[in-house]
Amino acid sequence: MLETINIYNHGFVAIPVIFACKRRGFFDLLAREKALFCEQMSEQLKANSGHFQVALRMLESLHWLSRNEQEKYSLTPEAANYKAIPEDVLQLYLLPIESYLQGTQPGLLGKWIECSCQRWNIDNPLIADFLDGILVIPLLLALHKYNLFEEPERKPLFSSLSSPIQKDLIELFTNLGWIELKAGHLTFTQAGQFIKERALNTAVVASYTPMLSRMDDVLFGDFLAVFQKDDLGQESHIDRTLNVIGSGFQHQKYFTDLEESILSIFNRLPLEDQPKYIADMGCGDGTLLKRVWETIRFKSARGKAIGSPVVMGISFANIST
Repeated sequence: MLETINIYNHGFVAIPVIFACKRRGFFDLLAREKALFCEQMSEQLKANSGHFQVALRMLESLHWLSRNEQEKYSLTPEAANYKAIPEDVLQLYLLPIESYLQGTQPGLLGKWIECSCQRWNIDNPLIADFLDGILVIPLLLALHKYNLFEEPERKPLFSSLSSPIQKDLIELFTNLGWIELKAGHLTFTQAGQFIKERALNTAVVASYTPMLSRMDDVLFGDFLAVFQKDDLGQESHIDRTLNVIGSGFQHQKYFTDLEESILSIFNRLPLEDQPKYIADMGCGDGTLLKRVWETIRFKSARGKAIGSPVVMGISFANIST
């Protein structure tokens, strides 16, 4: 199921890039010219060269583009899938999901849930999964934020939500194979349990929704305006709070391997040869740094021997970039 989450993340990023290229005439240009250098396409489309090259690499990774020995790009037959992507799907990036869950906008997702249940009427399963990602990622994060995955004991699933919202979520999650009727009660399947426990795996990608919503400007317009800060120094291209929460969650999930490495250093070397300082560059909310300190203090020979085992240094570089 981790692969499914990764596919959702990939789709969340890829679809806005595909649409920006489509609107600019990228696919029509290559269909007409057959093969072009990156520089030729950048000039004709008036693209922002560096950002456009990233888009080309993404499309190449999807096998929608190929490069010959001269580094000219051509469309592959797979590129025709762009025509099947619904024109209005980018609306999903702007939907007020939290208001929907609070019951103030019933029916908001009905159309999109129906599309998902019909696999978006697309033959390509990867693209259908990409589109599912745009729908489910904001929904998973909102459900997690308000602790709506965990219902009180003996209460029906999603019982704290209004009846129309319950119906929507049950239809969507059943179709995705995340919940099932068991002994007369709706319960999460093994796949659904995995997804809900790892909803925050999507948080870092979702935090860039403001930037993804302006992909036309990133690739072909005033990209500097996308990355401007307001008068209070707040970034406009990213939800930094969500980004920090997501990165902190990843730290929690992958800490075991790091802990083993830390203990091997602080238990193997003589005290005089062990590190005196640890610095975390781009520390987010400091979650990882805290766990490192606790590991040294309470689990290592160094921590048992010395009251203050190591000086911790932080850098908030990721907040300002």
